[in-house]
Amino acid sequence: MTFIQFLIILLLCELIVVGICNSYPGQNRGFTPVEEYPSETYNSEKYNITPIVNISPVFNAIMQVECPPWADPYKEGPNGELGILQITPILVEDVNEFLGEEYYTLDDRLDPEKSTEMFLQYYKKYTYGTSKDCAKVIARRWNGGPDGDTQDCTLGYWIKVKEAMNE
Repeated sequence: MTFIQFLIILLLCELIVVGICNSYPGQNRGFTPVEEYPSETYNSEKYNITPIVNISPVFNAIMQVECPPWADPYKEGPNGELGILQITPILVEDVNEFLGEEYYTLDDRLDPEKSTEMFLQYYKKYTYGTSKDCAKVIARRWNGGPDGDTQDCTLGYWIKVKEAMNE
């Protein structure tokens, strides 16, 4: 797959399965459900994509858990996490490493679109297409790393994400 094909797939994924925060930052910022984005179709054979799970509900829930409307996405957390998805410097480094280039910067954690791209890259690397491609594993790996679904410490996080998905 060429880099251009990869970018096209990434952009299509954003349009199809990911909701992005409307106003950023502020207490009254809302989340746009993915259903409100323009729908686009794509030929899964052409792009060699077979969606296992629609990740938009879990993505939107993770975003709400990581940075609820009253939280300040610009306030750095104890592990250096920032932005609507509370991305750590280690995750930025990890994504750049498996992309094979320094594509994302630490400042990109504050850009909702770049944060979304990093989430999708991480999902694609560690969960997409595996037998464990489900909301629970996506959430627990986002919270605890590539083996987060095997760590007891991520169960509480999963409960919060699940509750946000059911709201």
